[in-house]
Amino acid sequence: MQNRYAPKYDEKNYKEEVFPLEKLTSIDEFEIVLKNIKDNFNNNNVVSAQEIINASSEKNGIKTLFRKTFGEIETTKGVYVYAEKLDNIGFRPIYVGISKSIVERKRQHLVRTDKGTATLALKIARHVGHISEEEENKEKVTDAIKTVQGEYLKNLWITIHHYPDTSNFLLPMLEIYLAIKLKAYWNTFETH
Repeated sequence: MQNRYAPKYDEKNYKEEVFPLEKLTSIDEFEIVLKNIKDNFNNNNVVSAQEIINASSEKNGIKTLFRKTFGEIETTKGVYVYAEKLDNIGFRPIYVGISKSIVERKRQHLVRTDKGTATLALKIARHVGHISEEEENKEKVTDAIKTVQGEYLKNLWITIHHYPDTSNFLLPMLEIYLAIKLKAYWNTFETH
């Protein structure tokens, strides 16, 4: 009798995703994405978080805003970078994220107030002392998230890069790579 829990040892994982071993030998592709992100910031190819918040109330508002700024959207899967705009310096990246739907993820970060989706705001709220993990209840979490969204996140700038990773392995690696190269302050890769 075959053990149904025993993994098949082949070129795929349990979801039938092929391991992209040939792509792991070079980071050239990640460097191209890094250059694109930096070029976007240098050329003001960005949207403000406040614009996204305003557009979120309209049907397809964020998608329309992104099309105007970043061109035709082939896929919404990819990487996004939040940055502060500093006088005389330009943009300083502070957070790198990935999503299978960048448009929806922006809504979650900037508009939603539950701790399962507004994770960046919650992380910042905990760090600056608006809330501690011990005292978290739904009302306090919502208030802390709204405070961070209203006082900080709405003032940030965002750029995106579409990255249709069909293997689902490279996009998480790209997030880590960009966070390190851009010295993104709010990224952490601590595990549980």
